[in-house]
Order: sequence, then structure tokens, then C-alpha cells
Amino acid sequence: MSKTWLSFEQQLVSLKNKGMQVDNDSLATSYLERVGYYRLSGYWYPFRQFDKNNTNQHLGLFVDDTHFQHIVDLYVFDKKLRLLAIDALERIEMAVRVDIAHTLGKKDPQAHEQADKLDGNFAKKAIKNGRNKGKTEHQLWLAKHSQLLYRARKEPFILHHNKNYQGIVPIWVAIEV
Repeated sequence: MSKTWLSFEQQLVSLKNKGMQVDNDSLATSYLERVGYYRLSGYWYPFRQFDKNNTNQHLGLFVDDTHFQHIVDLYVFDKKLRLLAIDALERIEMAVRVDIAHTLGKKDPQAHEQADKLDGNFAKKAIKNGRNKGKTEHQLWLAKHSQLLYRARKEPFILHHNKNYQGIVPIWVAIEV
């Protein structure tokens, strides 16, 4: 049997009945409408009361002094932290990609497609087990790279290389796909 559907107002009443303090009903309802009960429930999970005899069994109530605004504050903090982490990871990823492209490009603009220009474990050592037995990681990467180039075939920079360079895409362009 499925859970019963509740309107946003009924969801708020349910939270209050479980002991959550709500200082501003309209603001709380607005968060339920925009973020969702289920998404917010992950943030109020630590504020639930648990059975003292069975810590795996929650009582369906909140600990004293649990405020809806505190839950929203946690959600907003988590969202901001995730955005900062994603921004930092993107900067690191780009720096690594540029370093790899610059280093390999110095050897040969097509070094990424040439096994002899790459580390032996990646480019020459065959996979011993599984679906890709006998292939190298480089061969698998080249197949994925080819798929990505095909998917990006309408991008202006790929069209440019297809038209002017017979489809030869140097490593510093390849890192963009």
C-alpha cells in the first residue's frame, strides 16, 4: 500500500503534530512547495526521536526544540557547500586537463591517440578479465573518445577541425569533448 498523498498545508500540519516548531507557516509552506517534503526530510532525519530500546526504530516525533527554520538553514548550507565543492572540483579538473593536454601536446598533438606516447599500463597492458579482456584501457578510452567526438560533431570547434584539418583533433581540443 502506498503512502497517502498530502497537500502542502497537510504536510505542515503533520510536521507540527510530530513536534516540529514552525515560526512562519506561509514561509514553511513555501519551502515545502519549492524544495519538497521528501528532500527536506533528509535534513530533519537527525532531529527525529528514536526508541531508547531500539535505536533503529524512530518514534515518528521530533526531539524538543526542532524548528523548521533550522532544517531550512541546514538545507541552504548544504546547497551552498555543494556549489562551492563543485566549483572547486571544476577548477581542479580544468587545471589537470590543461596540464595533461599541454604535456602530451608537446610530445605530439595527437599523442592521446598513440599508444607509444602513453604510459604502458594504460596503453599497452591488456585487461586480463571481464568483458573487455584482451583490450587495453587506452583502446577503451579511444572508443569512448570517438563516441564523444561524434556526439560533439555539430559543435563549432569540431566542425572547424573536421573542415580544416580532416577531422584531426589535437589533444588541447580533445579535452573539451
